[in-house]
Amino acid sequence: MGSSEAGDRIKEFVEDVSNKATPYMKTAVHTVREAATPALQAAKEAAAPALQAAKDKALHVASPYLEGVKKAAAPAAKAVRKQSRRAAKTAQNVGRNLAGQAMRAAAKKEFFLQYGDCEVRMSDIETRVYEDLQKKGYAQTEIRSLQVYLKPEEKVAYYVVNQKETGKVGF
Repeated sequence: MGSSEAGDRIKEFVEDVSNKATPYMKTAVHTVREAATPALQAAKEAAAPALQAAKDKALHVASPYLEGVKKAAAPAAKAVRKQSRRAAKTAQNVGRNLAGQAMRAAAKKEFFLQYGDCEVRMSDIETRVYEDLQKKGYAQTEIRSLQVYLKPEEKVAYYVVNQKETGKVGF
């Protein structure tokens, strides 16, 4: 008998024993489970008071630390609540301001100066000032500030460009 033949016979023997033992093993496992279930339940019930006592003890030991943490965190929590309220109010105000600005920007506006027998649009005066500045060699990108002073009795608008040069235009 060769080694491969002996190996094959051993495999067959093991499979045969395994097949015959499987039903007995299943029955044994089931029997052990049934027997262990009441013991396991009894162990859980017996351990329940000890487990609760351990939880209570842990809570009792930890509660001073928890109170300390709460007290230490209270000022920070209060500050966060206060800042949150401020931020909410600021957001509301910004929203209202933006809505107002959008409404003002969308509205068609015209300003007039009426004096005696004279009436002139402010936009016409602005146009004349810019035309005069252009004649003097100013590009619009060079104008950083512009102040216009109206003298209706003289029918003249005086202006100051970039807080340096002055000029006047009639209306």
